[in-house]
Amino acid sequence: MRNQQYLFTRENRLKYTIYMASVTSVILLSALLAGCGGALSLPSTNNAGGGQVININNTITPVPTFPPVTMGAWVSNQSPYMGQTIYLYAIIRTHTLTGPPMPPNPPVQVTITSGAAAAPQTTDPNDGIAVFAIQANAQPTQPQVIYLTAVVNGTTITASTFYTTLPTAPPATTPTATAAAGG
Repeated sequence: MRNQQYLFTRENRLKYTIYMASVTSVILLSALLAGCGGALSLPSTNNAGGGQVININNTITPVPTFPPVTMGAWVSNQSPYMGQTIYLYAIIRTHTLTGPPMPPNPPVQVTITSGAAAAPQTTDPNDGIAVFAIQANAQPTQPQVIYLTAVVNGTTITASTFYTTLPTAPPATTPTATAAAGG
């Protein structure tokens, strides 16, 4: 019985010591941080002149506007073999603050300006995507950047993508017949 009472008392002392050390550490850390730091200044926004602005370090700048039209581009295969046909896709979207992004109306013509050769393509009226079939003929292991351009409602937009041609074509596999053992 006496042994259990001793452990209980010792356990309580240990808990109390840990508790007091934690409280003291928090107080010292708070004092250290308060002494080293100055007044905390966060960027603020305000409504000056009817437009929202961002105020950082007492410099007022207007909030950038979202572009009314955007274009993105990608290829169907970023590592084709030399001479392989790949597809280049361009998607155009018009943006308003009152609804989701939509394809341009009327459809627009997208042109490859450098990096590949293909006739201009018109965007699909349903999804705003133009598709080009191009041959992978760039120098092997070097990225080939393709630039595209389009004019939507008088605004010229551009996009780019790339592919890297692999140095060798895949080996042609020919099926071979094997004889079954035991006839």
